[in-house]
Amino acid sequence: MKSQHFLLIKIQAGFFCLEKYLEYSQAKVLRKLEYLNYDVNASTFNKILSEDDSNAPKRVDTLEPYELGLDKILLSELNMSFNEKQSTYLKKPAFNWTPDYIPELNEDETKGKGDLVYNAAGRLPIQDKVNLMQTATKEVVEFGLRLKSFSEYFTSRNEEEFKIPINALLQKGVTVKAYLLDPTSNEARIYFDDRASVQREEKKSKEIIQDSILRLKEVMDEYEQSKYPGKFEVFIYKHIPYNHFLIVDGGTRQGTMVVSHYIYGVRRASCPTIQFTKSQNSSLFKRYWTSYKALSETAVPLQEWLEKYKHLEAFSSL
Repeated sequence: MKSQHFLLIKIQAGFFCLEKYLEYSQAKVLRKLEYLNYDVNASTFNKILSEDDSNAPKRVDTLEPYELGLDKILLSELNMSFNEKQSTYLKKPAFNWTPDYIPELNEDETKGKGDLVYNAAGRLPIQDKVNLMQTATKEVVEFGLRLKSFSEYFTSRNEEEFKIPINALLQKGVTVKAYLLDPTSNEARIYFDDRASVQREEKKSKEIIQDSILRLKEVMDEYEQSKYPGKFEVFIYKHIPYNHFLIVDGGTRQGTMVVSHYIYGVRRASCPTIQFTKSQNSSLFKRYWTSYKALSETAVPLQEWLEKYKHLEAFSSL
């Protein structure tokens, strides 16, 4: 286990390198650590960097976010890693290495700026959605509730509108992921019973999810046979749903996101959307990305979920 003394030496050495080679201030480094989503603050960082170690935090778990974050910054921007024998950061051997500068978190960005688009009308038209998805180079995520419309796009629309563009994404190696709420879960029962008190059509939502699962299973099986470089993956999650996500290349610096919150008493297709990019609204993007990761981290691949629930009548033929 890392000791407090070791972590203090490492963090101080890391900041010294950033200050020496890039002329970074404490405030600038802190904003980069915040952008990377580490739990840090100015007062603690100042105590860590103080010449008097007696005031520094004693708990290892308090120091680790600064250590891990500085590791990422130094590797990304200076190609340096920590050498324990020399107690400092040293350049790593590299051929044609170029720095990848990490942005700084700016709290003013929570107000929204640049490319943020608010659409009061609700769900994106299918062509706008396809246009956004086609910009992907790594991954597309469709995180919803029933995914009725999404699953039906493959069967009820002209193939040129949706299926062929998805084919093109998979052909160029993009992974397409779809997330639905587990229709057997207590979360689904509570959510739909509550919604049904003001929207009667919500009573059939669990059956609608089952139909979506069947359609998406067929789509997934078809794509598995195609042997495209990209994968079409379906997951089932168990959480009270708060909003819909459409995320394009969310794990990259070029990430784009469309978010639609589920407003009580309003059809989900009519709930307003906000669209923004990581590059111009990094603070806002980080907050929603954190939410998506928390919702999806325990999701189960569809095939694994079906193995558990294949006894249900709706899935008995699979």
